[in-house]
Amino acid sequence: MENWESFMKDERLLVIDVHQDWSGSCADVVESFFRKLWMETEGKVRFLSASRPKMDAKLKTLFPSMHINSSATKSNSTSNSLNKSTQSNVNGDGEANGVLPDGSTPLFLFVKNEQLVCRLVGLDTGMISMSIKQHLSIK
Repeated sequence: MENWESFMKDERLLVIDVHQDWSGSCADVVESFFRKLWMETEGKVRFLSASRPKMDAKLKTLFPSMHINSSATKSNSTSNSLNKSTQSNVNGDGEANGVLPDGSTPLFLFVKNEQLVCRLVGLDTGMISMSIKQHLSIK
């Protein structure tokens, strides 16, 4: 995870896609969607894609109030997790309340000024776009 500190310290909004290594088709969708959003926002948003096994320890360090469910079993019913997205608000300290999803569920973390500002569970491109627009307006 090279340059992790520079990503976190950057003042731009950072959207992190946390995924399993085996999630090939989801990764393709996310990569092209992120590329489109990067162009639409004229580089005001940075995107990072990170492997879940590599991120679990980093997440525990950065956001200690998050309880990590490190189950890495592949779900047979991925269509449900791909189509249903839930959003978690964070408290004033920039930490999410609640539990991270199991390792097979798509997870998107939104970080601004080294603080976690939003967490989305599930691949819902509309919700991701809306959250980006919402957090770009926060100065």
